Amino acid sequence: INRSCGLRLPPRRETLDALRAGSVDVGDARDAVAIILKYSSFLSSWGEIESMLDRVGSSEFRGRHADSTGRHWIYNWHVMDHVGYEKNPRRRDIGFGNVFEYYHGWLSGIDSEDQLGFHFHPDHAYPYAYLCGTVYDPASSIHAILTHHLVDREWFPKSFRAGFHAERPDSHAFLEQWIPHDFSNQAIEDDGTTANQLDVDYHRFGDWKRAPKSWGWYHPHHDDYQRPGGCRRRIFRCLNMGTRLRCIQERDVRAAFEQAAATDGPVWLCVTNHDFRDMAPDVEWLHAELERASGAFRIPWHIGNIDDTFSMCREAPVEVRWRWEKAKPFDRLHVDYSGPTFGPQPYLAMKLVNEIYRRDNFDIIEPFRSFCYTFDENSVPLARIDDIVIGANDRGGNVLVTPLRRAGRNLER
Repeated sequence: INRSCGLRLPPRRETLDALRAGSVDVGDARDAVAIILKYSSFLSSWGEIESMLDRVGSSEFRGRHADSTGRHWIYNWHVMDHVGYEKNPRRRDIGFGNVFEYYHGWLSGIDSEDQLGFHFHPDHAYPYAYLCGTVYDPASSIHAILTHHLVDREWFPKSFRAGFHAERPDSHAFLEQWIPHDFSNQAIEDDGTTANQLDVDYHRFGDWKRAPKSWGWYHPHHDDYQRPGGCRRRIFRCLNMGTRLRCIQERDVRAAFEQAAATDGPVWLCVTNHDFRDMAPDVEWLHAELERASGAFRIPWHIGNIDDTFSMCREAPVEVRWRWEKAKPFDRLHVDYSGPTFGPQPYLAMKLVNEIYRRDNFDIIEPFRSFCYTFDENSVPLARIDDIVIGANDRGGNVLVTPLRRAGRNLER
């Protein structure tokens, strides 16, 4: 509250209790303080989260919130790894894949169409788990996380949501190389929620003022990810639920149906929530609004997962071929794709014998199709590598993961 509202209240429990009781005069910050307090009830342990998930993930709850065709409610879990932190006062689960493994295990035990995507908060200058930067440079943990996902789990994302919905030219370039669907656009009509919260005002973090405010997606421009252009990935508009800014409102739901009525075509309405809050009230509210608007406009609505967002471009996956070449003193790996990959090169992840996880660039023989990697003293000698896993997306919405496991001097599929 002090940081967001420019106050200097003593950070003590009794201060918080007094704020909640409305007995502290905070002047013009009253509305901002109220909205922060409204959305500051958190689940504080895996046990509490599991209890909430068992409720909102049950067949009974999903069935009560089915779409116009009777398809049960679906969640798309964009998962974040918390790594590299030394101070963790909010007790986040620190470790590569910890959160991912929880959700992967939970989904394997239930009957749902839920899917997993990728969420990332860039490193801060200080290793504090509650602070977030915006830089995706090579020192960022993003490559360590992705190499662990590929090598340890043979998993690679095809959808992404930016931490704090904050993108910059470097993250724009990163996503254009590998991840085709991006749920980060939070362009809204000014609803007054950010102006009174200093930490997110004036283009800070999830500012998308230049981006399309209509529902759906666009291909971004090379020099400005907020305006349409000729880049490859699709950026979807995705508003918040259950938080202190840029939340979806009744008018936004109606706007989606008005847009569908005007265009006589499909419209994508996307929202995001967090598992550290009870998500049930937000699901119930959104479902009621969708049903109400559907009835008013006589237009059906359909729930969707990540795969469904590729319906406009869905094709059979391209084939991956690879071979080894011995050209003493070098070892070379050749990788070829029968059709174009999403980005100009696949993602090459390696695990070295000393437990170091490393990403590297291919030599590009033909962009989007043919690649080579040479193992020598200027890269990594083959004898020092335990595992290699290659990840990519194609243009038809398919993830292509190619694991090569080391056995002596030979690597096998």
